[in-house]
Amino acid sequence: MNNVKRLFSQNPHLCVDIMLATEERCDAISFLADTYSRLARLVARKDRDALIQEFETAQSFFQDKINTFIQPLNSTAKAGI
Repeated sequence: MNNVKRLFSQNPHLCVDIMLATEERCDAISFLADTYSRLARLVARKDRDALIQEFETAQSFFQDKINTFIQPLNSTAKAGI
């Protein structure tokens, strides 16, 4: 709720300009909407197994990204830089 509150307390003109600034951002928003629609269909069907699979896929994706970004930071910290 804090994220939503923070988002909607922003200047709407600036937010929309940021969202529409590039085709990549428009595509990302469309992709997000498609993802939410797919997940909503699984919830409506109460498809527990498919939802667990989606969750595990997201965990794996983000864990890989976190490891990619954290590893150089840990190496830098150990080196005293």
